[in-house]
Amino acid sequence: MKPLSVKVENLSKEFYSLARGRIPALENINLEIGGGEFFVILGPSGCGKSTLLNILAGLDKPTRGDVFFSNSPVFSTEKRIFLGPKQRNVAMVFQSYALYPHMTVFENIAFPLKILKMRKNEIKKNVIEAAKMLDIFHLLYVKPKELSGGQRQRVAIARAIVRHPSIFLLDEPLSNLDAQLRVRMRSELKNLQRRLNVTTIYVTHDQIEAMTLGDRIAILKDGNIQQIGAPLEVYDRPINTFVAGFLGTPPMN
Repeated sequence: MKPLSVKVENLSKEFYSLARGRIPALENINLEIGGGEFFVILGPSGCGKSTLLNILAGLDKPTRGDVFFSNSPVFSTEKRIFLGPKQRNVAMVFQSYALYPHMTVFENIAFPLKILKMRKNEIKKNVIEAAKMLDIFHLLYVKPKELSGGQRQRVAIARAIVRHPSIFLLDEPLSNLDAQLRVRMRSELKNLQRRLNVTTIYVTHDQIEAMTLGDRIAILKDGNIQQIGAPLEVYDRPINTFVAGFLGTPPMN
């Protein structure tokens, strides 16, 4: 099946506070992500990147704008369309892994398939396939507390891919790992994405991670996209001083 593309048009998100009133989190976001692309959203803490990912997942609603998956609207202010996470067939991996401590690795990976009421033999087949792909087959019957950080991350990724999602969303998934393990997991993630040929949107504040993983990168600051381009393009030709400074590019003329 052809991987889904993603299109975001004129998307804004505002939060409200009694003390501060209207707080803009995202302002007039426009971007297009190709089917099968590894697209990275990069920016400092508080810039709106996780908010954007939650909107794409259907976990949050924008204040206005439109979101399309392969030209089919999943959110539209004007047309009053909102499809939730299940209808979007997206899978998300969080920074905290979000594993159930009382369940075995097998049960954690199988959980989304049980929600879909899949037959037991199909669940077993899919779980084993995902576990082998992530090299955690030998850990299927232990519980999360017995796993290392890297193993927990692999379980979280296996649970995300086990139901063959149309879009794979990752929110700072490697930030809790040590530096050496992060390097290895970056390579594994990139290889996995190529094997699955699934559209992947990856949020990070880590410039090296973005430059290593992304086919293209969108750089955010204060809820605004500063620049979108291939890693070498944004590094060699930053559009403004913020992008240059954030990526560590030599000073602009």
